Amino acid sequence: DYERTIRTDDRRADLRSELFLQTSEAVTIAVQTLGSIPNLEVAHDEIMRPFIERAPAFGKLNLIADIELVEKVSEFTTTVTSSMLELSALRLELESIQLEVQMFSKQLAEHGEERGRMLEYMKQYNIEGRNNPTQFDVLSSNYEREAENANEALEKFSDANERLFKRRMEVTEHSSSYLSVVSQLAIPIVAQMRK
Repeated sequence: DYERTIRTDDRRADLRSELFLQTSEAVTIAVQTLGSIPNLEVAHDEIMRPFIERAPAFGKLNLIADIELVEKVSEFTTTVTSSMLELSALRLELESIQLEVQMFSKQLAEHGEERGRMLEYMKQYNIEGRNNPTQFDVLSSNYEREAENANEALEKFSDANERLFKRRMEVTEHSSSYLSVVSQLAIPIVAQMRK
């Protein structure tokens, strides 16, 4: 009976240690995730996946932790979740602006290609020594129209790119402020689990 009690206590201690390790890892991943949400180079799902996979550790910890630690973890997870939701909404706005930048960049390239084609037609017209003013006027007019379209696309591209940069800086500042708060909430959790 004594040995069974010791084994049970050992299993509980092992389980407690394992859950504390999982929770510490989840806390670290939560902080990293908050910092990564503004990064448009990585898909949102890829950023969130590690946190989503490790978040159940917070719920498991509630089964073995004292009420003080449960309250700290609850405050931490509530703050992390609300911060992630807000940053994810801001990220959607960034992704929308980024799509505008990509669209205008594509338009700019297309207008440049079309203008290049018109220039080649005009060169060919001159090389062949044609004497059809109407045809040359059409080519010249198309070239000018594509140049205007390219300039318009360039203005829109520059505007969208500037908006993206400014908004990205603002979202990064939000992320930094959330990181500061969440990091401060994480310290007592990790400290209490180390006792």
